Amino acid sequence: AKEEEAPQPTEPPAPKGRRPPQMPVMSVTLLPNENPGNSLSLSLLATGRRASTSTVAQINIIDRPGTGNDRLGVYEDALRNVIESGELQIALANAISHAVDIESVVGTIYESSGRVTPFNTKKCASHLNTMIRRFSDAYTRRMVPDALYHACDNFGQKESFSHDVVIDHTDRLKCREATKRFVSMWQYGKGKVDYTRYCLELCELKHGEDAIRCDAYKYIALGP
Repeated sequence: AKEEEAPQPTEPPAPKGRRPPQMPVMSVTLLPNENPGNSLSLSLLATGRRASTSTVAQINIIDRPGTGNDRLGVYEDALRNVIESGELQIALANAISHAVDIESVVGTIYESSGRVTPFNTKKCASHLNTMIRRFSDAYTRRMVPDALYHACDNFGQKESFSHDVVIDHTDRLKCREATKRFVSMWQYGKGKVDYTRYCLELCELKHGEDAIRCDAYKYIALGP
């Protein structure tokens, strides 16, 4: 006899006039940066036993635009329940261990609320425009790319690309990547640079591509 497949459960359709439920927008960065909201911020400590090292991650959560209400309170209650029961710590530790093949333990999870402060692209664009003009006057346009590239070796410049308190070679690499992108657009003054768009790219280089601080303008534009 032919064996019939068991019917697979399907998710019931959303009632007419109502949108299907959506997960909130989440942004993850390693090591806490400025508390950007309305956002729910969680900090967790994951420890790899064999390596004896710790990593702190910050997860910022905001509601999706267009849902018609602010559901952060619902998310907050749900998170508090799974944190207090230990379910979230166990699930995260298992997922981390599976991903990196190192037995991990998730320690204390701290929760706080705040507001998202969008990256100030206007201030950034004005600063860059002035800086490039001054560099062009001081070094000539031909030398500007070299001047920008070598400036990445300075501590202050590396610090400006760091999302945490540890300043290292990865921050210099981010600075050099930013310089390459700018030079390719600027073309020794002959190209047209959208400084506002470029500043958002700088924000993503510093804080991460999914950083809510850099993406806040998208949700503001979409409205409630």
